[in-house]
Amino acid sequence: MRPGKLVMNNNKGFTLVELLFVLMIVGITTLLLLPNMYQTVVKQQTKQFFQVFGSDDLYIQAKSVNATDNYVIFPRKDFYYVLHYDNVVAKRQFPEQLQLVNYTGPIIEYSRNGTIKKPHTYTFRDTSGLYHVIYPFGKGRHYVNEL
Repeated sequence: MRPGKLVMNNNKGFTLVELLFVLMIVGITTLLLLPNMYQTVVKQQTKQFFQVFGSDDLYIQAKSVNATDNYVIFPRKDFYYVLHYDNVVAKRQFPEQLQLVNYTGPIIEYSRNGTIKKPHTYTFRDTSGLYHVIYPFGKGRHYVNEL
């Protein structure tokens, strides 16, 4: 070795090619997984909405049994109200991706014996498909069909 010439032997780091290769693998993996993760989040939000909707439905049914009070669910395009006479008990927003298709249907109301007053089917749409919330004649509860 000649005096005045510096020689660097630093083998402790990564080369630029190695770093770019690892970043490329991480980027491709992210691109492949993100759409699936988004669909999972959408499904869970929709599932959570129908659970809350079912709880509100059970609430107004229980309040209507053997009572003179008038509890109803008043559905709109992007939200619904739970009403006691004309007072708002709760206003529930639909998840961003969920929309009520036929929001001009009747209000959801139960008789004093716990049966639905106006049987009807509500149709909801989100990014993964359609959901029918069916209130059948003569039964006390609704059910959800995913199409």
